[in-house]
Amino acid sequence: MTFSDLKKKYHVIQKLIEAINNDKLNTLSKFMHSRISSPESFVTMLGETSSGKSTLINGLLGRKLLRTSAAPTTAAVVEIMVDANIKEPEYYAINRNATMGQLDTKTFIALSNKPDNLLSRLQIAVPEVKGLSGLRLFDTPGYGSIVDKHEEVLREFIPNSDVIIYVIGYKIGIQENDFLFMRYIQELIHDDTDVVVVVNRCPSSVSEFDRRLSEIRQYSEDLFHRQVPLFIVSTKVGSSDDVLPPATELWLHINSLINSQERQKMLVTTLDSYLNDLLAQADSLVEKHELANIISQKEQEELKVCADELRKKGVRIVETEIIPTFDRLIADVPKFLSQSRSTIYDQLTEAIDNEKNARMDETITFVNNHSLPMAVSNEIKEYERRLILELDAMNERVDDYLNEAIANYYHEIELCFTTNAELAARAGGGKIVGKVMENGLKQYFATFGGAGGAGAGVANAAKHLLKKAGDLFGKKFSRETYNVLAHTLKKIGATSVKAIGNVVTVIIEVAQVIIDYSTWKTKLKKQVNKGLDDWYDETLETITKDLKNLKNRNIDTLNEIINEFASSYELSEEEMVENIPILIDLKNETYKKLEELNYEP
Repeated sequence: MTFSDLKKKYHVIQKLIEAINNDKLNTLSKFMHSRISSPESFVTMLGETSSGKSTLINGLLGRKLLRTSAAPTTAAVVEIMVDANIKEPEYYAINRNATMGQLDTKTFIALSNKPDNLLSRLQIAVPEVKGLSGLRLFDTPGYGSIVDKHEEVLREFIPNSDVIIYVIGYKIGIQENDFLFMRYIQELIHDDTDVVVVVNRCPSSVSEFDRRLSEIRQYSEDLFHRQVPLFIVSTKVGSSDDVLPPATELWLHINSLINSQERQKMLVTTLDSYLNDLLAQADSLVEKHELANIISQKEQEELKVCADELRKKGVRIVETEIIPTFDRLIADVPKFLSQSRSTIYDQLTEAIDNEKNARMDETITFVNNHSLPMAVSNEIKEYERRLILELDAMNERVDDYLNEAIANYYHEIELCFTTNAELAARAGGGKIVGKVMENGLKQYFATFGGAGGAGAGVANAAKHLLKKAGDLFGKKFSRETYNVLAHTLKKIGATSVKAIGNVVTVIIEVAQVIIDYSTWKTKLKKQVNKGLDDWYDETLETITKDLKNLKNRNIDTLNEIINEFASSYELSEEEMVENIPILIDLKNETYKKLEELNYEP
């Protein structure tokens, strides 16, 4: 199957969806259409403020659209996308409430310098540009300039980027912030996310065997835990910032990554699965209409009683399992972090004392680059291990209660259909519910299609494709909540790495002053203690917030699952239609047409 085949298949399915005219289904269909029409990969530019990210993108665009001197403390995330229907660049603000407004150039520049609290990111739509086909580019603030709201944006869409380009300025090399930023990124990205390192503004006389380049390559591979392609972007002596680097080899490599045969095949397969899901949901709605037209008033009342009882059981599961588990986990965070803080401090002071013959600067470097990151990483991994064990146990209990509740629900439904064997068989087989539960598209859309988020690259969509229902009573809750848990653990790891920066900053302060040789270790220990206080406060705040969000996501997931089953045979008055025979015929015609085109649902 090709992208052209996907478009044909979509248009066949869309005729059925238009006839059903359901608001939720129409929204999913529009989202699906946009994904098929623009199967773009997300490429994110990361690096310190002075590394030249914006200049590289300007070089690709062939014009200076991105500001290269924005104030580092206020720089916003800027998205660059292709719009073949325009002749000149257009500027937009995308807000946190999912609204979008076009901007003039002056306002765009003003928001680049000083974004307001409503802004999620800025967007530039450009006419077709060679080298931009099939991708969206994101220019981001440097690590040292990330404010809280920008960090939230990065934490959401770095994991959903298909390619990461990390930019380092040759003259500056890898600095402390680069070490921290790379560790931070590594915590967030998936194993199969492509990472590329660019050494920018490199003198043309420098060879690939240059010592600094070798160090950058080695550090990058160590910090990203993988082999990393390294590209050199040279500048001629005396060149000004007005000279845009073409970086031809870099962009050719990026295009080869996102347009590879393997990736394109994966995209088609993934999007086809989502299309099948869309059809399954349309099919389910038609069957609900059919059943609603046949069922007697008495049977409808009995079904409502069954549904209400199932919803009550869902409430009990939330109140007895999900809420108590998370409340306990949240209450335990201060105790665990306090113990971790003491453990880390003891390890660091021991490391400092053991450096008997070392110089102060050597010891500080050792603490910053080895002892501190290692100690923090070990403690956070231990916390993640405990968290997984607790939530594994909770998920098992929830699955057991949920499956029992749904099984009883089916049994009661079968009893409702004593006068209609066919309906009883359909209800007992869970045909409708089974199709509704194949909700990979709904999950993908809910997470990445709305609410002002950057979304996810289509290549990344495969990671969010849920498994088919299979056995209707098989670990449904766990399967969905584990996806959310994995994302939360990445955020916790990244937060802890970010918080290390506070410790490092405090420790480095020691190195900026002259300290008597006999007292520098004591003063260094005091700085470590002060820095760990900052680490504790920041990590506590963020982990607590993430656990509360995870708690709410778990509650929402359970309620959604319960409601999917409970509403399987329910239609609101607004959803009722009169042309049921026409819908049934159109559904059958849709499947026949897909079969003729060899597009199996």
